[in-house]
Amino acid sequence: MKRINFAVIQSGYAVFGVGETREAAIADAANWLEDENGVQGGLTEEQVEELIQVRPNNGDFTILRQGDSEFDDYLENQGGCTKHDDGIWYDEDAE
Repeated sequence: MKRINFAVIQSGYAVFGVGETREAAIADAANWLEDENGVQGGLTEEQVEELIQVRPNNGDFTILRQGDSEFDDYLENQGGCTKHDDGIWYDEDAE
């Protein structure tokens, strides 16, 4: 179980990566995002970083940090993520 401080999301849609650090969330997203050939995990961390928009429109990728207004909403709908009594989110699937 690892603490979640960051989440890579597609705005208006889903969470694609979570992590204790920004870099860990990007690395996690690289495992799930598809490349132009439809291969899951086909993007490098650098390519994921290039997808991230600071001010996203609906459908753009961005990164949220714990405390951002939408952070809880996205993680509540993400399987494997649990908010503990201390108010901190954890990735229950991570070791």
